Amino acid sequence: MKKILILLGFIGCNIAMAQNKNHVQSVLWKVVYAKTGATSYVLGTNHSLGNAWLNKFHFLVDIIASSDVMFTETASYKVAQQDMDGLNDGKPKTFIELFGRDSLLVDSFYNAYLGFPIGNIGASKNIVPNNSFEKQKLFLVAFNDLAITKFHVDLSNQYKLRADTFDITNIETLDGILEKTALKNKKPLFGLDDNVKVIKSFANVSLISTEIVSTIKDIVNYQNGVRSEHNDKRIKDLKLFYKGLMDFTVAYTTKLKDADKASLLDRNKLWGDRLKEELKNKNAFIAVGAGHLFFRKKYGILDVLKRSGYIVTPVNMIEASKALN
Repeated sequence: MKKILILLGFIGCNIAMAQNKNHVQSVLWKVVYAKTGATSYVLGTNHSLGNAWLNKFHFLVDIIASSDVMFTETASYKVAQQDMDGLNDGKPKTFIELFGRDSLLVDSFYNAYLGFPIGNIGASKNIVPNNSFEKQKLFLVAFNDLAITKFHVDLSNQYKLRADTFDITNIETLDGILEKTALKNKKPLFGLDDNVKVIKSFANVSLISTEIVSTIKDIVNYQNGVRSEHNDKRIKDLKLFYKGLMDFTVAYTTKLKDADKASLLDRNKLWGDRLKEELKNKNAFIAVGAGHLFFRKKYGILDVLKRSGYIVTPVNMIEASKALN
């Protein structure tokens, strides 16, 4: 369950970003509350790459070790099974009901690309047997994120970005590795989300199914040598991430009415409201999806902290890595 929860961070953030040099900024930000001197660091992750990326920016491990506390989206490595007991609503859909005419494409893709089928073509079995519809949505998101994670690893290997080896039996996203680092250093670890509430607020399952099909078509197109604007942006984003950077263009240009309320705006407000109080007297390390850092200069968690009197400045990760290694 914890690995599935780690993968949930893609929700609200999995957007291919249009490149804009003016909006390319660091993924690590220093946050200081001047009245107390409390100093924290906020890292925007892509919820995908793990050990190889952290090895390049190993100074982050030292920052975590010297922090008082760590916050992540779900605190997945501390989530107990009983925390998911509230997910008992609704009757699960069959694989055919979920994917319709794309069922064969989806099932054959996962069998070939990840080594396991996620459906039973021609059968009426559920994609996640004996579970509720709410839990089914949870697994659907995880299936999509697994494919994206492997795609990122494949691209990173191709472009020599020091990627990890993808092991379906041992998925370690950056977020999970950071959480384990905090626990290893005996740091308190807290989730910013109400996990059950977030899962219940997921978009209509048909939208999740549509996203899975879209992800598959992106990967198949790339494998077949068909270029697409979406994949070109994905590659550029990965290259930036290995420099400790992210293009935040989408955060400044997306219209408020087009932003997902449940997975982005509501969560940002929840997290920002909590952090603006917690960070007044704590030296914390916070790791959340990069798509949550800024939004329209008002609705991202760093936007909230700025308005609350915090001094927020970017950290040059390449220079910091050179200085501390």
